[in-house]
Amino acid sequence: MPILAWVLRCIMGSGSSVSSHPSSPELKVTEVNRRNSVYTEKWNGHVITNDVAPVLISRDCCEEFQINIDKQKPVLGAISEGNSEHALIQGMYFLVLDHFKGIDEINTLPKYGVVNFRTAGHGFPVYGMGQPSGNGLHNVMNFLQRENIEDVIFLNLRDEPVLFLSHKGDLKPYTPRNKDSVLQNISSRGRPTEIEAIIAKEVVEIATTDEDNQFYFYDDVMNLMEDPHKYHVQFLDDFQTTEQVFAQYILPRPNTKYLRFPCSSGNTPSDVAVDSFLNLVKEIPDFFDKANSKLPAFVVNCHTGQGRTTVAMVMCCLLLSHKKGCQQQIKCDSMVSDDHLKGEGGTFLTVLRLIELLPKGLQMKNEVDILIDICGELINIREEMYDSKVKMASLQQDYNINGVSARLYFKSRTLKYLERYCFLIIFNSYLHDQFSHMFLYSFQSWIRQQPDLVRLLSQRDCCQENESLTILTKGGCVLVSDESLDNDVMGSTPDVGVSNFRCISGIPVYGVAQPTFQGLEKLVPYLTDNKASHPVVHFFNLRSDLVVECDGQTYTLKYHSDPSANIFYKNNDVEDLEQKEAKLKNEILQEKGPLQVHYTDTKWPAVAMEFKSAFTLRELYKSRGSDKLIYHHLPMSCHETAPKEQNFDSIVNVLRDLEEFYTDEDGPALLFSCHSGKTWTTVGMVIAGLVCWHKRGFPIGTKVGQQERTCVQNAEYTKGEFAVVMQLVRRLPKGLQVKREVDLMLDKCSETMTPMHYHLREVIFATCNKVKSCSSEHKKDLLMLSLAYLERYIYLILFNCYLHMERAAGWRKTFTTWMKETGSKVGAYTILDNLNFHDVDGLEDTDVYCCRERWKEECRIKEFPKKPPCIS
Repeated sequence: MPILAWVLRCIMGSGSSVSSHPSSPELKVTEVNRRNSVYTEKWNGHVITNDVAPVLISRDCCEEFQINIDKQKPVLGAISEGNSEHALIQGMYFLVLDHFKGIDEINTLPKYGVVNFRTAGHGFPVYGMGQPSGNGLHNVMNFLQRENIEDVIFLNLRDEPVLFLSHKGDLKPYTPRNKDSVLQNISSRGRPTEIEAIIAKEVVEIATTDEDNQFYFYDDVMNLMEDPHKYHVQFLDDFQTTEQVFAQYILPRPNTKYLRFPCSSGNTPSDVAVDSFLNLVKEIPDFFDKANSKLPAFVVNCHTGQGRTTVAMVMCCLLLSHKKGCQQQIKCDSMVSDDHLKGEGGTFLTVLRLIELLPKGLQMKNEVDILIDICGELINIREEMYDSKVKMASLQQDYNINGVSARLYFKSRTLKYLERYCFLIIFNSYLHDQFSHMFLYSFQSWIRQQPDLVRLLSQRDCCQENESLTILTKGGCVLVSDESLDNDVMGSTPDVGVSNFRCISGIPVYGVAQPTFQGLEKLVPYLTDNKASHPVVHFFNLRSDLVVECDGQTYTLKYHSDPSANIFYKNNDVEDLEQKEAKLKNEILQEKGPLQVHYTDTKWPAVAMEFKSAFTLRELYKSRGSDKLIYHHLPMSCHETAPKEQNFDSIVNVLRDLEEFYTDEDGPALLFSCHSGKTWTTVGMVIAGLVCWHKRGFPIGTKVGQQERTCVQNAEYTKGEFAVVMQLVRRLPKGLQVKREVDLMLDKCSETMTPMHYHLREVIFATCNKVKSCSSEHKKDLLMLSLAYLERYIYLILFNCYLHMERAAGWRKTFTTWMKETGSKVGAYTILDNLNFHDVDGLEDTDVYCCRERWKEECRIKEFPKKPPCIS
C-alpha cells in the first residue's frame, strides 16, 4: 500500500481497520518462591496465579555508580510519598541494608550466621554464601577452624560498593541504591574500594550538618513503615569498608588470603579479574605439585550468594580438579539422573559453535556440566538457562514485569546464563592448556588471541538446534514496513526506482537502500544499458535481520514492545537466517485473518493487513530475477558496529574470482544494500573499493603531499589521527600509506552521499565530542557508539594492510587467518582491547571498555538502548 494512501485512510478512518496494541498489564512483583513453578501476585486488587512464567525480580543490577564532582550542596529526596526528605549521596543514592526478606533461600542463617551458606561437596573444599555481616564472617571463620581447614582463599565478588555500620554488636552491610530503582544494586565498574571511600566521606560530611550527627539508613525498602532509621555517624571510624571488615577477621589467621574479585551483577568475571584470582592461586605453596594432595579451601560470596557465587564456585572446582588430575574421574552419579538435563545446554546453537571452536570441545563441556551439578544446590546454571528459554518460548501473550516485557526479561535471563555457561567451558579449556605450564600465558593474553571465542561469549544467541519458531504469534513480534516518508535522502527514486542510490567515481561500486523487486527491475536495466554498460549486476544484501516482500513491499520483523528497534541475528550464518525468513514467510501466508503491520516504525498506529503474496528476498531474486542479476546474501553484524573478520572474507571471496571486475572498465556492477543504504552499505562499498584499487591501481590522493589541507579545529581527529590509531599505524608495514589509502576511499564514499551527512571516519570524532556535553544517562551509550566507530575504522586499516601483504598470493589466505597470525604479532587485538579517547580534551578520564564489553549485544541494538532486566 502506498504510504500516502495509508495515511489518508488512517486519518479518515475508512477502508482498513486501524488498531493500536493495547498496553500490556503491569505486574509489580512483591514476593516470589524461586523453587516453585507457580507464583501468586496481587495486581490492581486481584490475585493472579501464573504457572507458565514464574518471575524473579533481581535486586542486582549493572547500573553504574555516578560520581558528581560538581555538586555544590546536598540534594534532598524521599524514598516514597509520605517519607522524610533528607540528603542523598551524590544527589541520587540512598543507603539500603543488603539483607532483605527471603534472601536466605536455603535457611542457613540460624545455623551458620550467614545466608545461603553451602559447600560444593564431592571432596571439593569450596564454599558459597551471600554477603556476610561482621558476625557472620566471624562464624564462617570458626566453622573453617572446626573443619581443620588451613589454607583458605576468600573471594568477594561484590562489584557494588558496600559499607558496614556498627549496630547492636554487629557490622551490618549497606549499599547505595539509586532513588529511581532502590531494589537494584549499583556497579562500580571494578572500583568498589575507591567508591566505598567516597561514599563514607560524603556520609560523614552530610551527617555533621545534622545537630545529632545522624544519617538516614533503610533496613527494609519493601516495607517502609519503620524506615528510615537515623544512626549516628560522626567520624570515618563509624564506618568500615569491605576491605577493613575482611582484614579484621582474616589477617590474624595464618595461611588465609582475601581477594576482591569484582564481577558486576548478571555478568561473568572480567579477564583482568580472572588473572588476579589465578595470580593469588600461584602464591599457594606447592599448589602445582600434584604429589601434594593437600587442597586449599575457597570461600566465595556475592550479594545473595546465588548467580555470581555459583559461577565462581564452579571455577574453583575446575581449578582443583585440574590439580587433583581427576577431571575425567569425577563420577557422573553426582549429576541428576535425567539424561535430558545432561544434554540441555548442548542444544543451544551458541554452545554447539563453542564445542566446534575448542579443542576437545565436547569434553570441556561435559566436565563443566558435572561440576555445575555438584555446585547446583541453590542455582544450576545450565537448568536456569534452559528453563528461562522454555518460559520465553511458552509465552502465549507478552506482558510487563516491573515495566519490562516478559519476553525480553526471559530472553535476557537466558542470555545471561548462557554467557556464564560458555564462559565456564572456555575457562576449562584455558586450564587444560595452561595449568601444566603454571599459567605461563595469562587468561587475558590467551583469550585475546582467540577473537572468535570473545565474540561468541559477547554475542550469544539463545536459539536452539532444530528449534521450531512461531515468530509472529508467539514471538512477540510485528511486521514493520521498510518504506519511510523520509528514507530517500538522495532523491534517487524518480530516476532509478530505488532509494539512496549512489556510486564511487571511477570504479563500478554502487550503494542503495533496501530495494523492492519492482525497484530492482528498474535499476538493473539502468546499470546494464548502453550508458553504464555493465554485463551483470552483483547484488550484495548485507542485512542481518529478517526481511520479506509482501504484495510488492518489503517488511522487517521487529519486537512488538519496541517496533523502532531492529532485531539482528548476529551469530547466524546465511543458511540459518534464510531459514528463519522462510518460516516467517510461511507463517504470513498461513495466518488466518489480518496481521498487525506498522508503517514508518511507530509514527503511526498499526494497521490490520491481509497479504496475498509473500516471498523471501532470495526467492524473488533467484526465481523471478533477471539473468543479469546475481544475488549474494552476506549478513553483516548489527547496526553501527565494526565488521567481523568473516564479513571481510565473505566479500573478498566473491570479488577475488571476478577477473573482469579488475580489468574491464565496463565489468560487473557491485551493488551493496542495507536497510537505509547508509551504514553497512558504505562499509561494503569501502571494502570493495579497496580491493578494486589494489587490482587497478591507486588514484591521485594517496601519496604523500597529495591530500587536501584541512584548516579546522581538531583537524587531527577528523582525519582519524587518534592516539590508538597512530599506535597501530606505526606498527604496520608502510602504515601511513595504508591509512592514507583508506582515508581517500572514505572521502570518495562520503562525496557520493553528501545529503546524508555521513562520513565513516569523521563520525568518530563527531560522536565522541558529544560525550563531553551529554547527560550522564546517555554518556556511556554515546561513548560505546563512538568506540564502535573507532573500531570499525581500525579494522578497515588492518584490512587494507592485509590486502597489501597478501596481494601477491591472490588473497588466498583469509583475513581471519591473517589477523590471527599477523595482526596478533603487531598487537592488533591488544589495541582493540584497550580502545579509548584519552588523547581528546575532556575525555581523558573516560572508561576503557574491552572487546568483550563492547561486543555485548545489548549495547548494539540502538544508539540509546533500553537497559535489559538484570540477573543475580
